[in-house]
This record gives sequence, C-alpha cells and structure tokens, in this order.
Amino acid sequence: MELQSWVFATCNNTKKIIESLLSRFVVLGVPEYTFEEFVRIAVNRLGKENIERSYLPNVIKENINRSYHNSTMEIIKNLIIHGKSS
Repeated sequence: MELQSWVFATCNNTKKIIESLLSRFVVLGVPEYTFEEFVRIAVNRLGKENIERSYLPNVIKENINRSYHNSTMEIIKNLIIHGKSS
C-alpha cells in the first residue's frame, strides 16, 4: 500500500522562506483582488448568512472605510452580526 500526502501552504511573500523548504512546493502566484472583487466576495459570503443582499455592497464599503485597521475577518464578522440584527 502506498500512501500519498499533500501539504498546502499560503504566504503573502516567499522572500523569507529558505530555498531548501521552498523547493518542496509548487509556487503559484495569485494576483491581489480589487476592492470591487472583495465586495462581491463579501456579498456572496454574507448572503449565505441569510442577510439581505440588496444593502450589502454599501454597508460593506462603509464598514471597510470606517474599520480600515481591522482585519478582513473582523469586518465580515461585524457585518454578519449587524445584518442579522437589522
């Protein structure tokens, strides 16, 4: 019986990863998404939380501008809480 295992890793930058480790991975460069793409992704994700989709793009943009220092996950969690209480 032969076992095969896969390891996936992500990073924002490979510059600090030593070559002997990096050589064990296939490096795929993924371009950063635009702000509008992020809003579309967030609307789709938040729509799965039974939140009314029609107001989401504007609320997302407002929350991101107001909470620029927060992480993306914190923003989405705040939107989920806000959307369910509306």
